[in-house]
Amino acid sequence: MIATASKGNHLLKLYEKRMAALKVELDNEAVLRKQAEEEYCSFQHYIENLFDNMTDIIFTLDKEWRFVSLNKRTEQVLGRPKQDLIGTGAVDLLPRCIGKNIYSHCIKAMQENTELHLDIYEPDLNQWLEVNAYPNQDILAVFIRDITERKVAEEAFRESKQVIDDIINFLPDAAMVINCQGRVIAWNRAAEDMTGIKREDILGHADYAYAVPFYGERRPILIDLVLKPEEQWEKDYEKIYRKGNVLIGERSYALARVSGLYLRGTAAPLYDPAGNIIGAIECISDISDHRRTEKALRNSEAMYRCIVETANEGIWLLDQDNKIILVNKKMAQMLGYDIDEIMGKSLYEFMDEEREIIARKHNLLRQQDLVETCEFKYLRKNGDAVWTLSSIAPVYDKEKKFSGSLVMITDITERKKAEEALRNSEEMYRRIVETANEGIGMTDDVGTVLFANHKLAEMLGYNADEMINMSLYDFTFKDDKLLIDALMQKRRQGVKEICNIKYRRKDGSALWAVVVAQPIVDNSGNYVGSLGMVTDISENKKLEMEVAHLDRLNLVGEIAAGIGHEIRNPMTAVRGFLQILSQDEKYLHDKEHFNLMIEELDRANSIITEFLSLAKNREVKLEAADLNDIIAAILPLIQAEAIVHDKHISINLKPIPYLLLDEREIRQLILNLVRNGLDAMQSGGILSIETFTSNNKVVLAIKDQGSGVDESILDKLGTPFITTKENGTGLGLPVCYNIAARHHAQITLETSPEGTNFYVIFQVSRVSRGRFF
Repeated sequence: MIATASKGNHLLKLYEKRMAALKVELDNEAVLRKQAEEEYCSFQHYIENLFDNMTDIIFTLDKEWRFVSLNKRTEQVLGRPKQDLIGTGAVDLLPRCIGKNIYSHCIKAMQENTELHLDIYEPDLNQWLEVNAYPNQDILAVFIRDITERKVAEEAFRESKQVIDDIINFLPDAAMVINCQGRVIAWNRAAEDMTGIKREDILGHADYAYAVPFYGERRPILIDLVLKPEEQWEKDYEKIYRKGNVLIGERSYALARVSGLYLRGTAAPLYDPAGNIIGAIECISDISDHRRTEKALRNSEAMYRCIVETANEGIWLLDQDNKIILVNKKMAQMLGYDIDEIMGKSLYEFMDEEREIIARKHNLLRQQDLVETCEFKYLRKNGDAVWTLSSIAPVYDKEKKFSGSLVMITDITERKKAEEALRNSEEMYRRIVETANEGIGMTDDVGTVLFANHKLAEMLGYNADEMINMSLYDFTFKDDKLLIDALMQKRRQGVKEICNIKYRRKDGSALWAVVVAQPIVDNSGNYVGSLGMVTDISENKKLEMEVAHLDRLNLVGEIAAGIGHEIRNPMTAVRGFLQILSQDEKYLHDKEHFNLMIEELDRANSIITEFLSLAKNREVKLEAADLNDIIAAILPLIQAEAIVHDKHISINLKPIPYLLLDEREIRQLILNLVRNGLDAMQSGGILSIETFTSNNKVVLAIKDQGSGVDESILDKLGTPFITTKENGTGLGLPVCYNIAARHHAQITLETSPEGTNFYVIFQVSRVSRGRFF
């Protein structure tokens, strides 16, 4: 018994110990999971910033060729902000901004569902562009990079490479070049003559194939030892020494059945512009002929001078703290120093305090892989400023850690001076432009436009050139022409004033503006025209009208809440007595009249019911709901009503987030707007019901093909008892406006002789934001 208890205690302790270990493991797992989540969020934020700040043009299109996403560079190229472009068509914009050829290739890639990778020249843009497009179901992702400079550089590189190949090929000494993988990439004619091996038989070969003609076996030779010194192989040379990074070796050989040759090999590593080794070159000369050695030396010096002389830009290499570790002669000349005076100094010693702050900030960005070209001001030794175009790229060590920056610099001081002179010559024009936060316009004595700045043209929806020679009356509504006559008469009388004017935009909409009008007179004091400073106050006017409209609705709501029930109670009593009397045998011959009175009372009661719905304190029950589901639920009712009147319903419901809605009220709002649309159309008309998202808002659009809303009642829409229907109560739209207000939504409309579009714009609530289906 004791043994059993002891064993049970032992098992209990083991169990407790295991449970404690499991708890530690779970705690560790929770910590690791949280760290992973934080790293993922950080990485996602980094990717989003990287996408938006990439210099490439990046955008995505849906199958309807509408913008789905784009980065800042695309905004700049297209000349419009992202919020205006998302969801809009790209058919007209892209061919003009990125070229017709690219656009047609993108269409083909989408249609054939194949990736697109090409470099293409767009003559209209005078640019070479690298285009990569990736179709994925209904989305096409497009990446466009300006590679004009690269193409020019490639062409220059090909020409330069050809020149270098020609130089190497015609060198009197045998020459070979290998890359870092030991593969032969150059083998000149002299090497062919010396070894008897043709260029085409050796190019591209590795594994020390170039050593066989000299040693009869594959082994490291001088060109390898310059990259990786090895003492055991260096002992084979009768004389070997280094001069900096150049390795020189001499020994005797027997080549091509010729013995007793004494050759000198000169090998050196090859570097790219960033200072990285990319291979090695070896020149082999027969030093038995001293003249050949001197000629090889001259050719070598000529090649070196050619490379140095091509450095038309200033160059300096900086460490990670922006200390100068390399500078060329051109850069030293720009700053008025000798090279020795610059080496080892901090970059900040050559700039003022303002530029130092910028340089320190950009050095931090360089550690995040930023490559940039920018205009920058340095200070010469004498204190003068030198403006430069600086191309700056990060430099990394072998462990791929940031070790500094390489800067290529072009002096643009003279160009800056020319720009400054140009700015000075345009000082007067700039003064006008600087005040152009307002519209500026000038007319002659009869109201003909002589000048309009871009701001004024933008306000009115025109180009500035379009407005020239147009009459002031072209921007005036018919009802306001007498007002414009009176204002122009005041200008002729020399009166300067500030007034509110309603202009007519190009699209027919109204622009409310505050105008400061100043008469213009000639040297004789005769009136010759007017100068106007125009400030857009349309939003203020719209706000005033909305506030007034809401005040009216609130007042009606208060009245409805106060007297609605008081009216219905006596009506109920009257209706009851009429029903009783209609059953009395004495009044059977008047039963038809009683029924008519009861119907009229019922109609009055329905009007009061709608009237009561305007009360602002009406209780609503908001719950998360899908607006599309509500529309789908009442769609059979809508279609049945349309069929009865020989009209048609078109539905286009896009995926939208959930909203906080009172389903009963939203049904009433939809039915009211749909019935108004159906009533406005002739037989055969089509009523469209659409939902979509725009600027993080959900939009319900109901569009009819009626004759439009009369301008005379546009400002009164939503006011109770305003109606154009023969039997209408004028309460349908006010009810809709009140329902929208209780849902924190907004109703707007567009109307024309071709029809009316009502838009109900819902704010996306925080709880539903991000939930799309």
